[in-house]
Amino acid sequence: MKKFIKSKQGFTLIELLISLSILAVLSGVLITLQRDIFSVNGFLNDSFIAYRDAQSAMTIIAPQVRSAGQSNVGGFALEITEPNSFAFYSNVDSDSYRERVHYFLQGDTLMQSIIKPEGNPLTYSTSTASESLRPILKHIAATSTPIFSYFGSDYKGTSTPLADPVVPSDVRLVKISLIVDDNPLLPPPPITVSSQINLRNLRTGE
Repeated sequence: MKKFIKSKQGFTLIELLISLSILAVLSGVLITLQRDIFSVNGFLNDSFIAYRDAQSAMTIIAPQVRSAGQSNVGGFALEITEPNSFAFYSNVDSDSYRERVHYFLQGDTLMQSIIKPEGNPLTYSTSTASESLRPILKHIAATSTPIFSYFGSDYKGTSTPLADPVVPSDVRLVKISLIVDDNPLLPPPPITVSSQINLRNLRTGE
């Protein structure tokens, strides 16, 4: 007598539930992984933008500071030497005059003010009509690190900055620290771009 074996077709309820559970777990893992990848890409993009903006600002500021010199009315090369405010005289447009250049922090934005000497005799008018004002770098982080640190002629690479208030005529090197943080509450951490700039026209004590 032949025996007939009944073949199983489909899944039992338990197998179906187990399969659905595994699928749900895998889907959750994939969604989390995709979200993390997007987050990392976002952080990297934000870091790149912050670094690019800070580096662009530094390429503007550094050459101007390096070539600072006596004003066209006989004033000393440096006028304001504060932690977050720095004013000096430098030829920023290749004419025959040195402009008064002022960098200062306004909120979380580093501003640039440029005043050209005018009149006969020449003067540097601080009126808004004579001033060219624009933002140079936004999202400056609120930290204890000053934007501008000042050093004297005895600086050897490891000495501490001149104590505040800084006497402008004592300065021979300026360290600029641009620390940018688009959102302090979220990653990525602040981006720092810094540079130490010798004042080449003050080496002989101008």
